[in-house]
Amino acid sequence: DGTLIIEADTDNATEEDNALLQLIQDGGAVGVEFGLDSNNKIFMKGTGASGDIEFKHGDENLAILKANQVDRSKIDEVRVGYNPAVLTNGDVDILSVFRSNEPNIIESKLGYPVTIWAPFDYDLPVLGLNYVTHQDTLNEDSESITKFLRAVVRALYFIVDNEDQSIEMIMKYAQNEDKSHQIYMLRSEIKDAWSTITKENGLGWMSDNQWNSFYKYLNEWGALGKDIDINKVYTTSILEEVYSDSSNRLDLKR
Repeated sequence: DGTLIIEADTDNATEEDNALLQLIQDGGAVGVEFGLDSNNKIFMKGTGASGDIEFKHGDENLAILKANQVDRSKIDEVRVGYNPAVLTNGDVDILSVFRSNEPNIIESKLGYPVTIWAPFDYDLPVLGLNYVTHQDTLNEDSESITKFLRAVVRALYFIVDNEDQSIEMIMKYAQNEDKSHQIYMLRSEIKDAWSTITKENGLGWMSDNQWNSFYKYLNEWGALGKDIDINKVYTTSILEEVYSDSSNRLDLKR
């Protein structure tokens, strides 16, 4: 798989620097623009083109509605960007957020209390950050992948054990950001990184049961285009090697 990232306003310094994707064909006679405007609203406009783009709702949101027996047809669904002010301004009643980001902005900057619902509150399977590689790379250059993942794991434990130094490094590359907010985000991410499985096996660990549950969940909500063999799309073999390496010497007890 490949991911195309178009990033603008990397330092969040101006609202005039926006991400835009242009598609043009037939000598310029047909084209479409798709992007974010200065108010963080999604827009699309075209010339000589027809059709529309379907925006899918997050599967987690739909699953939470089902868990609470909420009739989706009675909800007025609104497309929004990443500005949490749409919630405090009353434009929406409920807003999807990153747990480690917008809640703190709303409470500490905008002055409103926040109530958060999370998928795992309803026993819905979710996954955090995953690393993706090609099967050929895994087969032919597993040594490099192991070295990379070993460095990642060591960095994770350094961050957990050295908050002040970690924040200093973050602020070095995010000089215009609010330090207190960065601390909030770091502590939130660390808290969510720990679970029964990671406390027992180490940060980053995942199990067959987790992936099987996640696969069933994605299938239920139509997020997958076809059936797949879940055991062929993920592996813990590299992580097992990292944690079994006697030279790594990581203290997993927290």
